[in-house]
This record gives sequence, C-alpha cells and structure tokens, in this order.
Amino acid sequence: MTHRETKIVIAAPNFGSALQIALFDHLKKWLKPEEAARRSISDDARMQKERLMQALVQTNPTALIAISVRPDSDTITAYTVANVPIVLIDEEAAGVSTITTNNSLGGQMAGEYLIAKGRKKIAIVSGKTQVQGGYNAEQRIKGFLQALNAKKLSVLPECLIEVVHYSREDGISVMPKLLQAGVDAVFLCCRR
Repeated sequence: MTHRETKIVIAAPNFGSALQIALFDHLKKWLKPEEAARRSISDDARMQKERLMQALVQTNPTALIAISVRPDSDTITAYTVANVPIVLIDEEAAGVSTITTNNSLGGQMAGEYLIAKGRKKIAIVSGKTQVQGGYNAEQRIKGFLQALNAKKLSVLPECLIEVVHYSREDGISVMPKLLQAGVDAVFLCCRR
C-alpha cells in the first residue's frame, strides 16, 4: 500500500461568513500549510459540483471538509470511489459524516423565548430556503414554528420573508412591510 501525503480540501461557498473563516483558521492550526487546500466553490449548485470535482481531480485529496455545502449524490459517489472521506459542517447528506448544531432546537428555543416575553405577532426574516446552503435556516424555522404551533400561534404569510443577501440593505427594504403588519417581534435566521 502506497502512503499518500495528507492533503485536505477545505471547501465553502465563498469563505464569507464568520463561521467559515473561523473554522478554516482553526483547521489551519492543526495542519501544515501544504496539507490544506482552501477552495471557494460558489453558492450555485452547478458550480459547486464542478469545483468539487475539479478539487478531486487536481488536488488528489486525502479528505474533503465542506462547510455549508451539500454535495450532490454524484459528487459523493466520485469521492467515495476515490476513497476520499467527506465531512460536512452545518449541512447533511446521505453517505457522509456530518458535524452540525441543532438548528431546529435553536429555533424552538428562540420561539419559546419570544412567546415567554408575550410576543404574539412574530415575523420571520430569513435568507433563502429550499436552496443549496439553506439547510440551517430551514431547520431554525422548523423549530421556531414548532414552538409557535405548541402555543397555537402562527406566522402570517406576509410576515414570513426571505431575503437574497441577508444584508443591512435587505433589512432596510423589509422593515416598512414589518411595521405595516404590526409585528411585535422578528426572528432572524440566516442560511449560514
């Protein structure tokens, strides 16, 4: 059996979130510079697949750590066939290892807190869900809605708002709608 030098590909959509940057910086402490290959692979699912496949072919990695990325089944199969284990951080996919927070429980706790504070007309502002990288927001919303449902509360459709960039500008653009709806609390849950 031939010994392969360690080369871990660490991939994220763009290393733009505090979590992605902190995780990469922490991983660098445990690896020599030549053992880590950082790859920004885009938010677009098609581009992610292409770039993950390029990383497999060009880097010949010994492992893939993907932060806020959910590879499709073809990509997972290609890595499995190449005997390259995959670890997903803050995502889930069949056939790979996952490290994640309990986003559903976090959403539930947030809902219970707002209810305990007497809030009844609550809005949810999130990043895009039902998209690549939307897993965390989906789970947070699920838990939050469970807390509201347990108290027979709900979120009006006009108070469930998805924004594109989850930026300050997005917040400014949705605020008039929230004020007009008369909400007494807002649950903010980003994608990542």
